[in-house]
Amino acid sequence: MRLRFFLGALAAAASFCATAAIPASEQAVAVEFYHAGFDHYFITAAPAEISDLDTGVHQGWARTGYRFSVIKPGSTYPGTSPVCRFFSEKLSSHFYSAKPAECDEVKVKFPQTWLFEAPEVLRAFLVNPATGECPADTTPVFRLYNNRADANHRYTDQLSVFVFMKGKGYIPEGDGSPALPVAFCTPSGGDTVPPASPAAPKCTVSASNTTPAPGSTITLNAICNNVPTAYLWTGCVSTQQGTCTATQATAGPVTYTLYAANAQGPADPASVTVVWTAPGGGNPPPGGGNPTPPLCALSATPRFPAIGTSVSLSATCSQSPTSYQWLQCDPTNTANCTPIPGCSASSATCMAISSTPGITRYIVSGINNVGTGPYVAIDVEWQNSAAFGGFCGQYERVKKVVIPWGDGSRYTTDVYGGFTGETVFVFQVTVPGSPASYGTAGYASLAEYRGPPAYRHMTLSKQPCDFRNPDPTGVNGPLGASAGTAVIIDWNVGALPIGLAPGQTYYFSVRNLGCGQDSCDASTSVNWPH
Repeated sequence: MRLRFFLGALAAAASFCATAAIPASEQAVAVEFYHAGFDHYFITAAPAEISDLDTGVHQGWARTGYRFSVIKPGSTYPGTSPVCRFFSEKLSSHFYSAKPAECDEVKVKFPQTWLFEAPEVLRAFLVNPATGECPADTTPVFRLYNNRADANHRYTDQLSVFVFMKGKGYIPEGDGSPALPVAFCTPSGGDTVPPASPAAPKCTVSASNTTPAPGSTITLNAICNNVPTAYLWTGCVSTQQGTCTATQATAGPVTYTLYAANAQGPADPASVTVVWTAPGGGNPPPGGGNPTPPLCALSATPRFPAIGTSVSLSATCSQSPTSYQWLQCDPTNTANCTPIPGCSASSATCMAISSTPGITRYIVSGINNVGTGPYVAIDVEWQNSAAFGGFCGQYERVKKVVIPWGDGSRYTTDVYGGFTGETVFVFQVTVPGSPASYGTAGYASLAEYRGPPAYRHMTLSKQPCDFRNPDPTGVNGPLGASAGTAVIIDWNVGALPIGLAPGQTYYFSVRNLGCGQDSCDASTSVNWPH
């Protein structure tokens, strides 16, 4: 059963109607609990229910540490709406709504699933349905649906939790923008947030310019450890997870915040404050000279260097740097950074070497008489193509994927860092020892994924990266090949059209022959003989 009626727009704390500060006498505290066995969340502002859950009357529930303020039930505070509550015994779940129409709709549509418990367990403010804004002195509360048969919702006023739950596949519900809908609004300032898990990301945010002129554009950059899997920036426009751009028409301070999460939990918010400064509105830097620290861009050549060789890092900076800080970092833990051996602080270029395959993050900051500019980073993926054997050593970047026999999953190249023009994908399949043959042939196929079609070449061979001319015997070339924007190879075991041998390992190798952009991602799947 799925309760999802109203989707809407960007949550903001800006006012669409003026209200005075909300007296504490009109407020109560909603406490959140979690049941690990059900994987369900529950909130309540009723002291008796809180006590029962704390003392084990209802077993399996424990506090999450999150709390937020609500308007107490029975209040006559202007502008508030009663929040109704439903309970489903078969789902062991509750549902709340501040919308009288939504409460009535649930009664009519789901009388066998949801029991109407109370018309008012607390009170809240309604969000502006057109703009997603909350009244003054209130904060948005988000509702996220678990999208499972055991329907459950989580209610939170924390954007970090919103990002975490959305990353787990939960669906936001409410009014305003579909990207960040709001369920209802509650008094500001009464929330309690537990410390972030040590395994959750920890991020730092910097701005390309902390005193930009109004009307200009700045870039915000984030460095995080513990591999964030979900991001949300506020106050700026993000097209990539770790960066965001912002502009401001008027002078004054603006704070930009990044909310991140991984499977272990939400991160603490990371913010940077930028003071937009009109010309002549600030004091010159001590001693004169450049008005701001350097702003750099960083490039790497080649894109995918082989281990044991070198990559050339080049910094292009504004504001005349007098020196540079060069660092290399573990991309999963950017608190673990060390100087790049052999790189000079006086040079805008640096030669880096690695003997270990994998991704290394390289960072540079420019320094002038004003100070140190924001870091910029680039990830370099070191290759050991020779480790794949056969013909793979001649290719710059090789990605090997083992597909278990009978696996019907779709494999997409974006998961492995993209399908660039330099990349060869090798999909390895091992045929079981029995049976010796199958009655119906199977096939392997590959087509574009989230992008324009690209011309590709696929081969089936006993060796990886084998793009020689086909040889039906498999001795002097692949057993089969296909080329086009959607490639497919039909095959079987012990039978036509291509008879693979039981117990033998084979490789479907794929390369782009006409990718005119940074990455031409594709998806591949196998339809198995049977």
